[in-house]
Amino acid sequence: SGAQLERAEQIPECGIELYIQLGAFGSRNNALRLVERLNNAGFAQAQHQIIEDGTNATNKVRLGPFSDVTAMDDEVRQLELRGFGEGRPVIVRRHCST
Repeated sequence: SGAQLERAEQIPECGIELYIQLGAFGSRNNALRLVERLNNAGFAQAQHQIIEDGTNATNKVRLGPFSDVTAMDDEVRQLELRGFGEGRPVIVRRHCST
């Protein structure tokens, strides 16, 4: 889809997960409404994540994780066909297990 990937640079690269981000909200209720709309449209992987940056919390709505970029791109096309617009691909790096 040509969208650039967003990277969480401060987290060590031990595990990488691919998601499609469909929204970021200050309101938890707005995020949950979008998750419900996505679930009702057949996107069972929709999830609400609260991301804190130290001072603020953002309620993000994402689909995933996806096993590879091809699967993620296929889902982006399905979102567009069902009227959800183009989601933004994101890479999420997870902390290393000790």
